[in-house]
Amino acid sequence: MTATTEILVFKTDIGSPEAGKRLEPFLAALPAVLRWTVDCDDVDCVLRVEVSERLDPKRIIEQVAAAGFSCEELT
Repeated sequence: MTATTEILVFKTDIGSPEAGKRLEPFLAALPAVLRWTVDCDDVDCVLRVEVSERLDPKRIIEQVAAAGFSCEELT
C-alpha cells in the first residue's frame, strides 16, 4: 500500500522566514502535516503544506490565523 500525499497552497502575509517560524507549533499540532514552506520572495508569500491524508484547508487557515497571519487557499 502506498501512502499518498497532497500539497495545499495558500496566500499569506508571512513576510519573513523569522515570522514563518512562529507557525511551527501551530502546524505541528496537525498530525497530517508532513512538512511546509513559506516563499517570502513571492508577492503572495506562498505557504505550501504537504499533508499525509485529506485535510480540510480550513484547518490550515485556522492554524495560520491563530499564529497571527492572514491566509487564504490558492486553487
